[in-house]
Amino acid sequence: MEGIVKVATAAVTTGLNSGVAKLVGDGISQYRLLSKYPKNITAIGLTQWGSLTDETRNRLKRMRSPVDATVNVLSLHDSETLEWNHTHFIMFDNGWLGDYLNDSPRSAFIKAAVDAEGY
Repeated sequence: MEGIVKVATAAVTTGLNSGVAKLVGDGISQYRLLSKYPKNITAIGLTQWGSLTDETRNRLKRMRSPVDATVNVLSLHDSETLEWNHTHFIMFDNGWLGDYLNDSPRSAFIKAAVDAEGY
């Protein structure tokens, strides 16, 4: 994980507090704590609104500022909530609850963003 953090300036995951997204978030946290001069790493979570728990969705709906999200939503230890070391989240909503996002919408989003920047 240390190698990824050293070369990456941005990471894109599901943003959930489980699996690879949690490992990436934990790696970013360790890097920030242990590095003498840590660089800023942008961690973007792209996830399905319906994959979050009812409690997380309700807290996000009541959120009034980014500080609210940090204190009230991201402190949950549920695997289906947002991983707190991510800096940005983009929620996709197809109207389904309890549904997980496959890679197609994420891939299309990343491709469109890269194409728009001309990389």
